[in-house]
Amino acid sequence: MISRLALAPFVLLVACGGATPDAQSPASHSSATSGAGTKSPSDSSAAAALSDKRGTGLSDGAPVAFRDEFVTLELDTPWNVFGAQNGNRELKGGAEGLWIKIADAEKAWDAVGARTAKLKVDGDFDLRGRFYDFAARGNGSAKLIVVDAANPRGEAAYVERIQIDGKNLFKFGGEVNGSLENWGFVPTEITSADLRLARQGGSIHAYFRPNEGATWREFAAAQAVPRSMPRVVKVGMKLSAEAHKSAQVRWTEFTVNGQVIRTE
Repeated sequence: MISRLALAPFVLLVACGGATPDAQSPASHSSATSGAGTKSPSDSSAAAALSDKRGTGLSDGAPVAFRDEFVTLELDTPWNVFGAQNGNRELKGGAEGLWIKIADAEKAWDAVGARTAKLKVDGDFDLRGRFYDFAARGNGSAKLIVVDAANPRGEAAYVERIQIDGKNLFKFGGEVNGSLENWGFVPTEITSADLRLARQGGSIHAYFRPNEGATWREFAAAQAVPRSMPRVVKVGMKLSAEAHKSAQVRWTEFTVNGQVIRTE
């Protein structure tokens, strides 16, 4: 459960930017997932367009080691889908990106999402995800997550767009000694943005920006890497909702830079 947050009102200044560390490793092996079954013509066109982008950097010049825009219907290697249930908790790709929906949460903070199963990152990393159409009835959250590669049940660190107790926030947090901690937040009303987590040495940083052309904002103080985040991690995204409520989000781009390890 996420505890109630006590907020002090302040103005969101998107133009303010924090430091923007990038993982210090060259681009390599950028990839799109391939879905099972027969692709539609639109899926094939989108996949071809994505293939043309392999090995390219991002708009701010940062390199890319892995990229996915979720153009195929089913998530396949290197992904592991969790929490999906037809008609109630769904996750599927397509020309509009990865759509995640919870129609009726069965319990508090019921969740569905995906994390890398056959792709790990060793050491420093730069994880980014672009979301849009975030909406929730009651409490809900769409987040980027980093987990222990050997024990992916917890969330070593995350950055999220959350709606909680009538408040809307970007929030940075993680797990310390078995409990989730709030490391910082900032109010927002936007329903589409880019989220980012970056580990550099012994510190981890959280950022957002409202669109690709804007400056990254580090909206909370950097944190010491928690013990729940070992050197080798897996990454992914997650949607959560309040019991008996609904939530949805779409992801259109997911990139990782760092020393990527692939297992087949």
